[in-house]
Amino acid sequence: MLSQKKWIAESAGIDKSKEIDGYTRKMLEEKGFRVKERPEGMDEKDLDEFEVVVAVCDSACVSIPGKRVIKWNIPDPSGTSPENYRRVFSMLENKIRELLIELNDVD
Repeated sequence: MLSQKKWIAESAGIDKSKEIDGYTRKMLEEKGFRVKERPEGMDEKDLDEFEVVVAVCDSACVSIPGKRVIKWNIPDPSGTSPENYRRVFSMLENKIRELLIELNDVD
């Protein structure tokens, strides 16, 4: 039996806001995720430490020379209904599951 690689995910934005969206925080905490006190920007991350970068965007996406960047066209639910947040969160969960299967299959 092959062992699966353990992956660690971190979050950072291109346009860093001053605070994490309240409903996003609530949903993440309900799912058992640890949520940082403040959002982090890409400029705060050492991208050399990452094997894969996933860009979640609905318009402009980031390109990082020399990195594998996977672009997911997922809408930003900010300012919409709680149902829309849940729908987007579900989309992300499904994409993450698919990505983990792909990454663990490639090893």
